[in-house]
Amino acid sequence: KGGNGGAIASGSFGLGAGGGDAAATGTASSTGPGTVAANVTATGGNGGASSSGPGGFGGNATAIANATGTAAANATAMADAGNGPTGALQGTAVAQANATGTSGTATADAQSGGGLVTSVRAQTVAPVVSTTHADSRAIVSTPASDATDAAGIHASAFATGLPQMADALDYFAGNLNARPHFNLAGDTLAGASSDVFGLVTLGGAFTAGAASKTYTSTAWFSIDLNQLVNPRQNLLVALLDTTSQGAGFDSLQFQITREGVLVVNETFATVAAANAFLDDQILDLGSNAFGNVVGNLDLVFSLSLTTNDAGAGYSFDLLFGNATLGNSDFDEDGDVDGADLLTWQRNFGLAAGATKAQGDANGDGQVNGADLTIFKNQYGYQAESLSPAAAVPEPAGPLLALVAALVIAGRRRAA
Repeated sequence: KGGNGGAIASGSFGLGAGGGDAAATGTASSTGPGTVAANVTATGGNGGASSSGPGGFGGNATAIANATGTAAANATAMADAGNGPTGALQGTAVAQANATGTSGTATADAQSGGGLVTSVRAQTVAPVVSTTHADSRAIVSTPASDATDAAGIHASAFATGLPQMADALDYFAGNLNARPHFNLAGDTLAGASSDVFGLVTLGGAFTAGAASKTYTSTAWFSIDLNQLVNPRQNLLVALLDTTSQGAGFDSLQFQITREGVLVVNETFATVAAANAFLDDQILDLGSNAFGNVVGNLDLVFSLSLTTNDAGAGYSFDLLFGNATLGNSDFDEDGDVDGADLLTWQRNFGLAAGATKAQGDANGDGQVNGADLTIFKNQYGYQAESLSPAAAVPEPAGPLLALVAALVIAGRRRAA
């Protein structure tokens, strides 16, 4: 366990010291017929209290458990980052469990939190066949891992609360459908700014043997919406990049629980089906308004992957936060411009079954004035990955004048 940081006495001026880091590695081995087990816990030191403002950061925690045997082998690693008092951030928690045997379980559990994200936890559970590796990471406001980092790990769960903007933009890179729904710092979009609460990577990969095995990865978040500066909007989940190896899986289940209620429950039998749902898509999980959230907003993201194919594996990224649904880049060329307005104009009046490609910006199956309003707010948007040479700016004045005329015409038609 890391030592606690020094506190500042009441009435004195200063900041509490950061908690000490904790690193623990445990190894257990056996050549006999019995079960071998390695259980390792690391707990970061608590940050010192301050006379005013946030206290010192909590200490980091790294736990590594190694179990090797000729029969059953169980490895359990638990990392709990130190607390940061008065809203200060906890440390980074990393848990890794490695087990070699004929059966058993490798379990890795990591927990952190701080600030708006009061708690973030990641857990992985992998069955042991030959050598198995489980990796869980829980961090707040420090560089994040993604699906490429999870490739080949038998069970992986990386959970990042309050990610740095560079990491959020890195997750969004190349996801032209999901990106415009979030109005981030530096965007030129009108309307309320968005908040990115967290980044999540979940993955699983087959170890060895002939029988099917199931690998589970889970991330928990608890978010104090009372600390929001931006207006409360909706809980949007951006499903971003996927990575597959070999056959991928035999069965993949993805679930999201909001406030104790299962709101997403999808099962896939093929990589193509999983990619259609998990690659560059957006989910609107409802309002973050006071009446819809009691206390903290509690979320659980989970993956269950089953396979018996050597070399098979699958992982994916997601980002979630406080934002307003809407994407008026109807042609998905990375910007919102006159071509998108023409798409809306051609299909204005469709009352049911409309798609985004036809001008439905808010996913209600209609092309109407609500979609035009989203276009107005997003006009001029350009994806970060679009090079300046690829984007030719249009004169804003004439086009927005046309937008105003269309709004008036739409109102008259509706009347």
